[in-house]
Amino acid sequence: MKTVTIQIGNSDNKLPQSEWSLFVMDLDVVVKTTCGEVFFCGHSAGNAPWQNHCVVSECHDLGLLSEHIRQLCDKYSQDSIAVTVGTTSFIGGAKAFK
Repeated sequence: MKTVTIQIGNSDNKLPQSEWSLFVMDLDVVVKTTCGEVFFCGHSAGNAPWQNHCVVSECHDLGLLSEHIRQLCDKYSQDSIAVTVGTTSFIGGAKAFK
């Protein structure tokens, strides 16, 4: 299983609050429709001087996810969206192997 971590930010204040909230909602829709289970979804505190959002999910079709990410970049005038892709491993303690 591949795991993706997707991070978006608005530290440059390129997006007004109303657009930022739509950007976050659109990213969440993309993840829910193109990926599998969402393991984590969170954002910076409401009183932080910057805005960030992070989603961690399993992903079965990285090509489709990448295409949707590119579309979000274009739609919201973003230079890029950070995506980290990795292979999930489950590591157990000594009891797991008995």
